[in-house]
Amino acid sequence: MKKFLSIFLLFLLLGCTEEWNFYIIDDNVKEYSLSELKNFETDVIYETVVGKEIRKVEWEGVASNTLGEGDIINYISEDLYLVSVPYNVDVILAYKKEGKNIPKEEGGPLKIAVDPNYGCRCNWLKYLRIVEFIDSRNSLSIYGEVTNILYFSPRDLNIFYSIEDIIENRYNRIGLNKILDKAICKSKAEKITFVTENDRKTFDLHEIKNIDPEIIYEDGFNIPSLKLENIIAIKIE
Repeated sequence: MKKFLSIFLLFLLLGCTEEWNFYIIDDNVKEYSLSELKNFETDVIYETVVGKEIRKVEWEGVASNTLGEGDIINYISEDLYLVSVPYNVDVILAYKKEGKNIPKEEGGPLKIAVDPNYGCRCNWLKYLRIVEFIDSRNSLSIYGEVTNILYFSPRDLNIFYSIEDIIENRYNRIGLNKILDKAICKSKAEKITFVTENDRKTFDLHEIKNIDPEIIYEDGFNIPSLKLENIIAIKIE
């Protein structure tokens, strides 16, 4: 019994965690385990933490831009939170903090650590399940008076269902309000402009939210009820 307790305590001290699987989506979908990720070349990001004293915290993992190609990388968590980060920003899939496995309460066993010079720490997505490389030219961007600037690929319309649905790419439609909720419109926002390949149309944001039109991907992002086709961006003003 004492031997078992000793092994168990050692297990905890080493910060061992249960296996964690995640997906890389590029031209196809690949599933990896955390153990497999640790076989890739490692990189580090240093975070400056200000408290009673200023110190550098080391996060260790694998640089995400070594795992695929695209000008935007989308990161999706187990609880279906989405963060879009440009490909050229330094981001690592972090599994260690100061040389130890990242505990669950800090977003482990796998999270992203982002160049501290880019955006706010809200980009440090926890419980990472999906890394998706996308081409911004084939995506739907949501920007302007929002907290979370996003780029939706057609596959990302499944984010409102489940991780499995994203992987299988089962659905191609969702209510617009759910997309706006992901972007988090600021309280002062009053207008919404849909940018298409050939035009721009502006509406009252609150009226559009009351309607909650369905957005559908069929050879482009479309909102049939508003007679909008091939939408490439949504600007919140």
